[in-house]
Amino acid sequence: MALKEKEASERIHLIIIIALVTIVVLGALALWRIMMDRRRLNERNHDLYATIQQMLEKQNEAEQALEETPETALSGNQQLYQRIVRLMKEQKPYTDSNMNRDSMAQLLGTNYNLLADAIRECANGQSIGDFIEDWRLRHAAQLLAETDHSIGLIIEMSGFVTRSHFNTLFRERFKMTPSEYRKATK
Repeated sequence: MALKEKEASERIHLIIIIALVTIVVLGALALWRIMMDRRRLNERNHDLYATIQQMLEKQNEAEQALEETPETALSGNQQLYQRIVRLMKEQKPYTDSNMNRDSMAQLLGTNYNLLADAIRECANGQSIGDFIEDWRLRHAAQLLAETDHSIGLIIEMSGFVTRSHFNTLFRERFKMTPSEYRKATK
């Protein structure tokens, strides 16, 4: 009888050891899978960030080329757009959350219709509101990449009124959250 109890006890110990080894192996596999998924996500974010940087560089090159073109070679809308881009770069009026189409037209000494036509013609059909939001998003992306400011502060510094609106626009434009963007830049 003692021999049977000893064999039963050894079987139980063996079953427990096999169960523990199985749990450890499954845990290691799950951890490995998590690490591989995280690595792939980081690579995807890095590739996406590189694509975004190329897109922003092309946009900046197009604006630079327009700025360097003599005014006499430009149409009236292109000349006005050149002034708009110069204003945006030098004075950064988009950082004011109250900036809108009317205040922008007033800053440039023109009317809303002329401003809308120039932006639509020279900025790939964008509306004035989209144009201003684009500058705000580029500013926010730059701050995310170059500073350690909180996202809330960056939202405020970029002229956005609400965090939810900023997050929605940022995700649409950059295909990642502001936090993911910041991580991809590091």
